[in-house]
Amino acid sequence: MKITIKQLLDSVTPLNEIITLDFPVKYSFRLAKLAKSLTADLEMATEKDQSLISKYGTQDEENEGQWKIEQENIEEFSKQRSELMSEEIEIDFEPISLSDVGDISIKPKDLMLLDSFFVE
Repeated sequence: MKITIKQLLDSVTPLNEIITLDFPVKYSFRLAKLAKSLTADLEMATEKDQSLISKYGTQDEENEGQWKIEQENIEEFSKQRSELMSEEIEIDFEPISLSDVGDISIKPKDLMLLDSFFVE
């Protein structure tokens, strides 16, 4: 299946939360394998994003570790970041049917961000 870099970045936190839940063994394994396989793509996406921030921004002297995108660079930064976020990556994962996982409680906000990985 394919997901965008944006979907990948949005899914990290909720995926890390749900892999702690008690899913049936076969789904626990698949979700743990998914989380592990996304690590390399996540590192690459984060690195490219940081590269854009460094290219078009300056470090905020008042807030250590924070960056500000200069006004004259906002349009180009936004364009390139949008292109990065829309890039697709191929992952080896078949979505899990919610009816197969049993009585698991998943927050609606997490399910919204993980909609690529689950089906009804």
